[in-house]
Amino acid sequence: MNDIVKIINEQTNVLFENMYEQINRADLSCLIDNVNNSRFLFHMIHSMD
Repeated sequence: MNDIVKIINEQTNVLFENMYEQINRADLSCLIDNVNNSRFLFHMIHSMD
């Protein structure tokens, strides 16, 4: 059981690090596939619950 908890913890940390980089460094007004970059961030945050 410890192994699975460790893996989940590591993956969660990666997710939050990626979110931090996206919020602080990415150009949220940039268009990706004709969609505002901030929309991807919104979906990522929404998917966390």
